[in-house]
Amino acid sequence: MKIAMLGIRGIPNCYSGFEVCAEEVASRLSKKGHSVTVYCRRHYFNLKSKTYKDIKLIVIPTIKNKYLDTFIHTCLSTFHLLFTNVEIVQYFGVGNSIFTFLPRIFGKKTFINVDGLDWTRKKWSYPAKLYLRFSAFLATFLPTGFITDSKKIVGYYVDCFGKEPVFISYGMPVYTTPSYDDSKETLDKFGIQKNKYILFVGRLVPENNIDTLISAYNQIKTDIKLVIAGDAAYENEYITSLKHSAKPNIVFTGFLSDEAYVNISYNAYIFVEPTEASGTHPAILDAMGFGSCVLVNNTSTNLETIGTAGLIYKGLEKDVDLKKKMEFLINNPEIITTYKIKAIEHVKKYYSWDKVAEEYEFLYKAPKIPTDNQNK
Repeated sequence: MKIAMLGIRGIPNCYSGFEVCAEEVASRLSKKGHSVTVYCRRHYFNLKSKTYKDIKLIVIPTIKNKYLDTFIHTCLSTFHLLFTNVEIVQYFGVGNSIFTFLPRIFGKKTFINVDGLDWTRKKWSYPAKLYLRFSAFLATFLPTGFITDSKKIVGYYVDCFGKEPVFISYGMPVYTTPSYDDSKETLDKFGIQKNKYILFVGRLVPENNIDTLISAYNQIKTDIKLVIAGDAAYENEYITSLKHSAKPNIVFTGFLSDEAYVNISYNAYIFVEPTEASGTHPAILDAMGFGSCVLVNNTSTNLETIGTAGLIYKGLEKDVDLKKKMEFLINNPEIITTYKIKAIEHVKKYYSWDKVAEEYEFLYKAPKIPTDNQNK
């Protein structure tokens, strides 16, 4: 098959779960002999090569703006691929639904991964939320098929629109476990020690509730540090407010290289995910795969992700219950050890990129779209 992927920033992955998904799936499909093209945004990539892992890369310009960045890039990329021999077009992000009918007119199959309920995120203005909500409706009929990685989101689309997306779970990459000697340089750079810090990884955006995490941590008397790994475009005001409210023993790392990310993740004491946004959060799966004890906001999609292999706090109680649960874990290291083991077993059993890639391949080949939430 000749496949194109777009709607993301590009690969090698540099920002979010969609980039990771595209790279992991595209690389596996390429190894199976399929021809895969990924569209990249010029201001994120200064590529020296036109290929990566045998995937063809096409760099298209866009406008660097919170609201127009993705929209303009996907629009231009769509018009570019219309006149190619691509047979399958995979979009990522519900806001791109409006473009999915164009390749179909040219005889191509189109699919879109809608992720979660993007219009509920705090970062969007009211008009943007209306557009994203309308895009969710468009996703139910404009493309050949639509996909989500959460069974809770499947239920939402069935209840609201009477249409059932195909469920394909997210995956967990296989990382090489670093020795402590390999990690020490990274940890020393940020002034942290193995098993002596709580970790958050993600975009520093309002719906991820990092302000709640900082508030809860500030109330705890402990020598264990809090490490906040990540950054975000177009959120300077929010990030500045976070840093102003943080105690000296809270460490902001900014974006991390792959090696630094692995080193910091493997040596964390606890991983905390306070987000209230829907969908499967790749950072949770990564943390579990790294063998972390995870503590998450008790949203339905977070509960779906961790199963019985992690712990929860009551998100509606904000920093009150989060503080209580973090203190409990800090004072009960034996519980942390138990959940570290559970976490690794959970992701190995349920989240495999090989299986995910096979399900995308099956969907692309299928003469009709599955309607029973299974791709087999």
